[in-house]
Amino acid sequence: MIGRVRRVPTCLMLVAAVPCLLLAAADAWSQQSETGSTLPPGVVVDPLAGKPAPRGFSGDIEDQVSLGAGEFQVIKLRGKPDYYLVSANGRFVVSGLPYDLWQGKQLESIADVTNAIREAHLPDLVKLLPELAPFQIGSGPKTEIVFVDPHCPFCAQLLGQISQLAQDNRHSFMIVPIGVLGQQSQIEVRQLHCAQDQAAALQSLMAHDYTTKLPQVANCDPLALQKRVVLARLLPVKAVPYIIRDDGVMQEGMPPNVRLWLEAAR
Repeated sequence: MIGRVRRVPTCLMLVAAVPCLLLAAADAWSQQSETGSTLPPGVVVDPLAGKPAPRGFSGDIEDQVSLGAGEFQVIKLRGKPDYYLVSANGRFVVSGLPYDLWQGKQLESIADVTNAIREAHLPDLVKLLPELAPFQIGSGPKTEIVFVDPHCPFCAQLLGQISQLAQDNRHSFMIVPIGVLGQQSQIEVRQLHCAQDQAAALQSLMAHDYTTKLPQVANCDPLALQKRVVLARLLPVKAVPYIIRDDGVMQEGMPPNVRLWLEAAR
């Protein structure tokens, strides 16, 4: 089945405002809900009395999905051909379905929207990877992208399994540390990125051990760290670990069986 599997262990992230990170290292992160607001299934949508509203915007909700990138729900009303984008607070309504710039196509249905938010366009992401300066584990033909936080215990468990899976020479795991669990996580991510000995930095991450300070590169460029945060916001990554499989399917949290989930790729 395409898409995310059932709810699995995650570390909920604290999301920083991207512009602040692009200008300077952020010292604080604003907390964001994991799920956000949604319209309950089956609710009757009625515009305010006497107020203008899109044609036909009244009736029972037949289907709906959160757009993911932004506070909008895509809804279809029962027995009506039109689709609407409704803001989380119910104030703004836009007729029609969105155009996906990543895929370069107009979305035509709820199913199209669902697939678009569950799958990444992996070839484009692979091209971006060098700019993120990820750690690589394994050298197989299948590229798996993994976002982790240094202080996320479930990330540590996942990295332990990845270390074993990488030995079969089928996968290349691109590990992207992001500091989403607080200021100390941000400090560790920068120290890992700026370490003179990147092999030692990877060993520290894999061992979940940051007691030994790593000698740092002088005047280390933080641009890769900023790009990681921008990409995490675009996907959007709301919890870690976060995995993008070789076929583009995205997984929030650690799958119950990592090997089987990877083998399920198309």
